[in-house]
Order: sequence, then C-alpha cells, then structure tokens
Amino acid sequence: MTSQPIRTQRTHVIKTGTPYDAWPALAETADGQLLVLSSSGGGADCSRWDPESGRRVWRFAFDDGGGGGQAVACPPEGGAVLASAGEDGVRRLNALTGQELPSPLMEDVGTVWGVAACLLPGGHWVFVGAGHDGGVHRWDALTGAPLGSPLKGHGCRVTAVTSVRDPDGTALIASGDEAGRILRWDAATGEPIGEPVANPGGGVIRHLSSVVLPNRSVLLVGTDADGALQRWKAATGEPVGEPIPLDTEHPWVATAVVGGTARLFASGTDDLVREWDPVTGELVAVPWAGVSVAALECADGSTVIATGSREGDVRLHRPVENAGVNAEQVQHLVEVLLNPHADIGARDDAAMDLYATDDPRARAALLQTASDVRAPYVVKASAGESLGQIAVASGRPLSEPERSHLTPEARYEYDVFHEVAASAGAGGRLPGCDPSY
Repeated sequence: MTSQPIRTQRTHVIKTGTPYDAWPALAETADGQLLVLSSSGGGADCSRWDPESGRRVWRFAFDDGGGGGQAVACPPEGGAVLASAGEDGVRRLNALTGQELPSPLMEDVGTVWGVAACLLPGGHWVFVGAGHDGGVHRWDALTGAPLGSPLKGHGCRVTAVTSVRDPDGTALIASGDEAGRILRWDAATGEPIGEPVANPGGGVIRHLSSVVLPNRSVLLVGTDADGALQRWKAATGEPVGEPIPLDTEHPWVATAVVGGTARLFASGTDDLVREWDPVTGELVAVPWAGVSVAALECADGSTVIATGSREGDVRLHRPVENAGVNAEQVQHLVEVLLNPHADIGARDDAAMDLYATDDPRARAALLQTASDVRAPYVVKASAGESLGQIAVASGRPLSEPERSHLTPEARYEYDVFHEVAASAGAGGRLPGCDPSY
C-alpha cells in the first residue's frame, strides 16, 4: 500500500534578515508556549521569533562561532534553556529572554560536535554533548553542572548525539562517532546498553534522531557522511531495512508522528525537504523547499514543522485534515493578493494559500503578482513558490514566455520546484506535491 503524504498548510513566514542558511529549532514550554528559534552563519548567530508576528524577540551572537547544533530543555516548573555547542564547549541561554547563563563547566570540555536535550524519568532535563575528546558528556540543564564523568567507549571523536524516550517512560542516549558506530546508554545512570551498532556504510555518523511508531516501538534514525539515511530498532540495535540514499549533501532529519502516522523529514543542500515513511523506507512526498527542517509534537496533540531557506527565511507548517480551498475562498484570496493597498502579510498569506488549488483564477493571479516588479519582495517570492508547486502537482509548467516575465525572486522560487519536477520523471510529477494539501 502506498503511503499517503501528511497534509499541511503553511501558516507563517519569518524573515530573519540574514543572508545565510536558516536552521530552525522548535520547543514548547510547560505552559504551552511555542518557541521558534533559528540560527545562521554556522550557528554563530541565534534568535528567537514571535511565531505569530514574525518579530524578533532577541538575538545572541556566539563569539566562538557555534556550529555544533542547539537544543532546548523545557522544565516542568517553567521557562526554557537553550544549549549551543561549538569549539568552546556548550553555552547556555535563557531561551525566553536570550540572557546568557553561566556554564563554566560546560565550556571547559573543548569542542562539542552536537548537543541534545534529554528528559529523564521524573521530569528532570539534562543536556548531552558529543565530545571531540571521545566522551559523551551529560550536564544538568538548569545548573550546567556535569552529571558524573563523560561516558567512554567510542575511542574516537563523537560526532552526533540524541535522546530516545520510550513510551514506557525510560530514556536512553544514542551517540555516533567518526568510525560509523553508535553506542547506546541509559540516560539516567550512564550505563552502556547492548553492543555497539554499526553503520552498514561505515561512514561518519553526522546526525541522529528517533521516532515512536504506532506499535509503540522506537526507531533510531541516523545520517552519515555519504548522505545515506539508516534506521535501527532503538531497543536492540537491529537494522531496519536497507540504507536510504538521500541524494543530497549534509542531510538533516526531523521526525514526527501526525495523527498516528510516523514520518521522517529530510533536508539537504539541494534545497528540498523530502518526506519518508520510516518503516518502509518509501519516499512519500517532496512537500517543501528548504535546507533545514525541524518538527515538534506539542502537548495538545498538534504538530508544528519548520523549514529554513538558504535566504534566511523560516517557514512554519501545520498538518491539517484538508488544506484545499473552495471556490469562494479562492475568490477572496485572489482579491487580497491583487490589492496593492492590502496588508503585505495578508497578501503574502494569500500567495501561499493559493498553491492548494488548481483553480485557473489562482494561477492567473499568482502569475500576475510574480511578474509585477512593484509587488513586495516577499509576496513575489511566495507567488513564485506557489506557481512552482502548482506546476509540479499538475504536470503543467509555465511556458518559457511566462517564466521569463517572472521577477528574479519569483523565478528562483518557481525553479526550485520546476527543476525537481523535470528530473523526477513520470510526467514531471513528484509524490505528494498535490494541490489538495
């Protein structure tokens, strides 16, 4: 049976104002507040954003350059703590205010290549770091104090870490190294679990994540230096299926369960986010453009997905039952889009929403906007992207004269999808690029 794509709707676009790749991070505080953060410049610059207005709440520049990834812990008593890994260990910020928190013992460990937040049984949060020194470091998320000595066993540089929380409440740590091995540890005691897990391709483990399947088993997911995605049973280390070639450099994977359906979302330098079935290894959809992706399962059962662009934008997506638009809605969206006096945010939203229909009025309005040099930059870009998604879904790309009249920003967004459609075969269609979602 062919897997069906998760239906989503773009809800917000955050313009970070930086000319670098945007790497989003998502978290939810104990009181249900959604935190949207992003880093750029290799992790040297981090900001928090208001998810509704797109306004920057705070900005912090790491003088050590960052680069080792970030993680957020949200303790039950409230608040949130951000950890950022880099050449000078791990530094902590108050994720709500951007104020740096003293963490001398986290900074004294040398280079840390990756960091993860881990929730222990009982609600205690810890940060876990992948040490260049070959150790797996654990720190109290609230105080920055180390939890025992670094976990040893890799014998070489540790390159990735993740936390795995089993549905029964137990938590483990998985750490990958430059030799292509993954070790598993009891997150609370630091005791090793089972035998080392080998990467079939032998490449450096670049990134690790996990996902809970509908049958309550947990998959460990990893990507390596060769751009392959691997899956293992988290409890036993047993491999699941064959390696999946992602056909992109520097892949990053986010996981989520939406309405009982588990999914992997993989991004890379080809500026595309692909949706995979974690059990079958099937490519389900290519729903969005983006060089990075993050996903969050919220306490109320909803899911938020964030994608980052190479131009510094962060886009938020939410799964929906039916993201299509009816004829009356199309007419309203077209009127808003073509009204030069309408709010720019409203016009941008209309441009984004019109991708979810094959109504010819939508295509005509998007084409008019994407060709209008007087239209705001963000509106033209969104119109170009929606034209690209409609072209992929229908198998009918713009004619060359139509494409040539697009503004440069709209043409770029359009081409992201059009070029992929041309290389996908099967009549120029991609799985999951459907105007019904």
